[in-house]
This record gives sequence, C-alpha cells and structure tokens, in this order.
Amino acid sequence: MWGTFAAIVFTFIGYGWLIGLLSVPVGIAVFLIAGRVVQKRAASRTRRWALSSASRFLALWEVGDVSVKDTQSGKTAISSRGDDLEEFVRAVVTEVLVAESDPVSQKLKAAFHGYELES
Repeated sequence: MWGTFAAIVFTFIGYGWLIGLLSVPVGIAVFLIAGRVVQKRAASRTRRWALSSASRFLALWEVGDVSVKDTQSGKTAISSRGDDLEEFVRAVVTEVLVAESDPVSQKLKAAFHGYELES
C-alpha cells in the first residue's frame, strides 16, 4: 500500500499534477490486483499449515479461525463459531457410507472391516 502511495506522490512531484492525477486510477488498480494475489497466497499457506497436523487444525478451531466450505456451492458447511466439529464429521462419514457405489465408501468399509459400528 505504501509503495503504491509513494509511486503516486512521486509521479505528482516529478511529472506534474496532470500525469499525477492520471496515475491515481492506475495505482489503485495495481494495489487492488496485487492485494488480491497476496491475499490468495496467504490463505493458501494458512490452509496448508492448518491441515499439516491435527493439533494445528484443532488449535485454529478452538480460536475460531476455521470454517469448512462446500466446494460445489461455496457455502459455509461448518464454522468454528458455534458449530460442533465432531457431529459434522459423524454426519459426513455417515453420508459417505450410505452411498454404496461411492469408491470412497468402499475403501472406508474395507479399512474398517471387522470393527463394530456405533449407531
């Protein structure tokens, strides 16, 4: 932000008010585009860090900084502010196990074969 501001001020001082005035929308556009790129990279790093271990994820969950979004609809499926993570996981696993033809459910059934199911 300060770099963009400094470039606009330098343009005003070095090239006059007309060129300086024309540089304002360009500076704003550069700031918005660069800000969005930085925001996406920071969010990606935070996601990778949070998902690298269960303890990190749970620490972020307890603070209230985590939400799980549905990738298809983009809506928040669960948020760490007031929602129960354990109940959400149970519901999702139950939903996956109900779909018999789903390859994930087949792998889960094979992995947990021999264990008693809780109702």
